[in-house]
Amino acid sequence: MENEYKYMAEVLKTLPKEKPIYIGGHIETPDADSVGSSIALALYLKSMGYDAKALLDEKDNEFLFWYNGDKSVVINSLDNPQNYTFILLDSSDKTRLDIFEEYFDKADITVNIDHHEGNKGESQYIIANGDISSTSEMIYDIFVQMDPELISQDISTLLYAGIMTDTCCFARRLTNRTLLIAQVLINKGIDYKSLIRQLYTKRTMLEVHTYTKLASQIKHYDNFDYIIVDLKSEDFKDVTLYTLTKKVSEELRKLDTLENFLMLVKNGNKITGKTMCNNGDLAGRLALYFGGGGHKTEGGFTIKNMTIGEILEATKRFIANDEYTDNEE
Repeated sequence: MENEYKYMAEVLKTLPKEKPIYIGGHIETPDADSVGSSIALALYLKSMGYDAKALLDEKDNEFLFWYNGDKSVVINSLDNPQNYTFILLDSSDKTRLDIFEEYFDKADITVNIDHHEGNKGESQYIIANGDISSTSEMIYDIFVQMDPELISQDISTLLYAGIMTDTCCFARRLTNRTLLIAQVLINKGIDYKSLIRQLYTKRTMLEVHTYTKLASQIKHYDNFDYIIVDLKSEDFKDVTLYTLTKKVSEELRKLDTLENFLMLVKNGNKITGKTMCNNGDLAGRLALYFGGGGHKTEGGFTIKNMTIGEILEATKRFIANDEYTDNEE
């Protein structure tokens, strides 16, 4: 990947400074990698003299409870901007920008840095690799190619948070390089113990109660297990989509009875799906099948034109055909 990082470093260094830069990740379900890498890149480019801003939906401002550093680059809206660059991070598909997708389409220059499977190649300048732990790891290595001295403590905190959460606290999708970068970031003086506690190990009573409810409602559908969550129901009216798809789902996948698992969350006129498997790469391919993306053992998608029953039946057929193909091979 070194050549790709050099390439992207050159792209970023040659962006026109007279144009503002807007940076966004998967806004509809933000996580520490998407948000952390966006703010880190905005801070880094700001230190180089660029007018760079990281985009975050206003409803998700509280998600930054774990970050006490410089938030001056974070904005919640855009007012008809003209002549600008848009950088898409941690997303294989521009639709995951949600409320900010239209601004990606109108940008003069588009850039995409992503570590998900099945990148759709929608930007002018792209590097994507599904074998890297996180977009935050990619951003760090791009900074190394540009000027590592500009990696501040705030930037280190943001990147460490992204790497730590996307590897499930260094349990999955990591290499020796991942661990080396984590050590370098720790040496910047970040409070890594607090980050691990705040973002990974700590559980609220609401999360514990949600896990208990969901674990008791898991159903079997022919060749996979699933659960349906309605955010408007009394049981889940105080639960966020992030809590379900990023925190509670991680606890559910630890159940030894689950192999292939699908969580479907009814959220207004949309259905958000979380795919998981404990072996192989079916979860990632299933998410791609539904127009989403992710990693080999987990993925996500958002869909509007199918019912719950249709999604379940399509999942059944996908897995059955996949098993048949595997047997044929």
